[in-house]
Amino acid sequence: MRHLFRQKAGAEHERTIALLPGAVLAAGLCVTLLVWLGAMAEARTRVDARLAIWQDRIAHAIEHRLDTNAQILRGVASLFAASRDVARDEFRLYMQGVDLWHNAPGTEVVGYVIPVPDAEKAAHVAAVRAEGFPDYAILPPGERPLYAPAVYLEPFSPGNRRAFGFDLASDPLRWEAASLARDSGRPVMSEMTALLRDVESRGEPGYLLFLPIYGAGEPVEILPERSRSFEGWVYAAFHMHALIAATLDLPDFRDIASLVAIAVYDGDNPAAGRLLYATRNRPGAALERGQPTLARTLTYGGQTWTMVIAAEPAFTASTTSDRPTLIALGGIAVSLLLAALVHVLLLGRRRVSAALGEAARANAKLSEREQDLLLAQRIAQLGSWTYEPATGRSHWSDGMFRIWGLEPEQGAAEGSFEQVRHLIYPEDRTLLEKALRAAAERGRPYQIELRIRRTDGEERSVLAIGTPQCDAQGRVERVTGTVQDNTERNRLQQALREQAVRDQLTGLFNRRYLDETLPRELHRCERTGEPLTLAMLDVDHFKAFNDQHGHAAGDAVLREIGTFLGRSLRFGDIACRYGGEELTLILPGAEADIVAHRLDLLRGQISRLVVLCDGKPLPAVTVSIGIAQANRGDLDCLGLIKRADEALYEAKRRGRNQVRRATV
Repeated sequence: MRHLFRQKAGAEHERTIALLPGAVLAAGLCVTLLVWLGAMAEARTRVDARLAIWQDRIAHAIEHRLDTNAQILRGVASLFAASRDVARDEFRLYMQGVDLWHNAPGTEVVGYVIPVPDAEKAAHVAAVRAEGFPDYAILPPGERPLYAPAVYLEPFSPGNRRAFGFDLASDPLRWEAASLARDSGRPVMSEMTALLRDVESRGEPGYLLFLPIYGAGEPVEILPERSRSFEGWVYAAFHMHALIAATLDLPDFRDIASLVAIAVYDGDNPAAGRLLYATRNRPGAALERGQPTLARTLTYGGQTWTMVIAAEPAFTASTTSDRPTLIALGGIAVSLLLAALVHVLLLGRRRVSAALGEAARANAKLSEREQDLLLAQRIAQLGSWTYEPATGRSHWSDGMFRIWGLEPEQGAAEGSFEQVRHLIYPEDRTLLEKALRAAAERGRPYQIELRIRRTDGEERSVLAIGTPQCDAQGRVERVTGTVQDNTERNRLQQALREQAVRDQLTGLFNRRYLDETLPRELHRCERTGEPLTLAMLDVDHFKAFNDQHGHAAGDAVLREIGTFLGRSLRFGDIACRYGGEELTLILPGAEADIVAHRLDLLRGQISRLVVLCDGKPLPAVTVSIGIAQANRGDLDCLGLIKRADEALYEAKRRGRNQVRRATV
């Protein structure tokens, strides 16, 4: 009987052994599937990240195009502010030097508008007619207390002449934007509208960008000062479709434009009736095929647009690798090998398990993060010049002498290249000399960034632009151009990069930086297995403190707390101003219990801070703090903030000046 029992047991064992290869194969295929799914998810993440980078680059390029219009208007405004009597021919020559077609594609016209009270209407019309425009009139007809006619337009083409004499005050949409620009002193964009040149042809919708002109040297810090010194407007009318098309035609975007589908809509809602621009392969088709699609808004001059970008299959193929396929093939091969050698692997199953675990960990990589910085530009100085190759004579505006640190009486009052040749960096000087020769001899325009050292020793960066003008036989009669001082604009760009993510009062990061950083930190901690704790900090009874001691005292308290946190937190901790007196702390790598202890110590130290306002110490303040730890696998930023905020209000309900931890 025992022998029969042993035989039966042996048969059962053999059957069990026979099932092991299939079980091992099934297990191997399951592991392969999981790793393959992870690789596919990683590939999709990489596609989304690269698509977001291109979306930001295209958005910044469009914003740069829009800012170019504002820069051109600032130059025109400076021309009118510097000289109260700019002749129509001077305006035309200046705009020819600007070269709208080359420097601002999509911009159809730049105009100059002046306010005309009703009492001065007849004199104004007579003065313009005396300039050679006998049919000039302020349109549309009618009696109004104030008119705002366009008196200068360039280019003065037949289509643009429809705007000659047009009264902005008669059109609520245009007048709203012009009035806001006049009162704010900033460039202001109108809502989408039909340009006057397109009324009959029903062309693409357009926009108008207004910039006010104030008297030179007059104060314009506050609204009453701006109202007193206001003299008129300059504006640019452009087609958004042409502007975006020119942007995507830049060398940086020509390749990517064939790999993605792009559409731009007016407003913050991508509605079909608000479509401004779309590539032939529209995002909707890519979305139906399941391709990655992103949307973001662009804002400039008070107007908002929505850009939708979708990846085409070629884009996805160029971004992803063969890694998922290799993982699948390799996993299947390994699974088959494991099944074939199961009797050996059973003896060393611990080593095999460890090897499989190491292989799985080796495949768990995610793409690196990338950030784009916001760009900002502004025109500081502008000078114009003219050169006649046949006679060798040249003429400079006063602005040219100021840019180079010269005075007209320090040499030839007309100015010449030889006067400033030694002030240009040698390598840049060679480029400029070649460009000048090409312009004078072959009629080739140029645009060059130069580094100079002025006569006072100050180093500056300038943009030199030259445009040849030829006669009927094609010979170059003269070369006109501008020199633009970009030094302050470059410095401002650097400052704006910092201001974009910093709260000016506390010196801490701002809400925008928090919204960008918290998702990345959650993903990073999820990937590395580190804990992450979020804290919400609020100054107790802050409104009553402000009411009793004034807002200057409240600002001093927030400023001192911000300075204290900046020197007290660990390297890697992130402190942001969430809003008002509420601060947010991102604390990666720390468990909630440890954070609660650390923040309780900080709470006590804050209550002992000595804050001065106008040289006098203020009463001590206390803070309430709520903390919440991110759960494993939970990447919901808003949910984490909400839990920390609920813990903060629990601390307030329990008497304030304490730290409370959110319940899981």
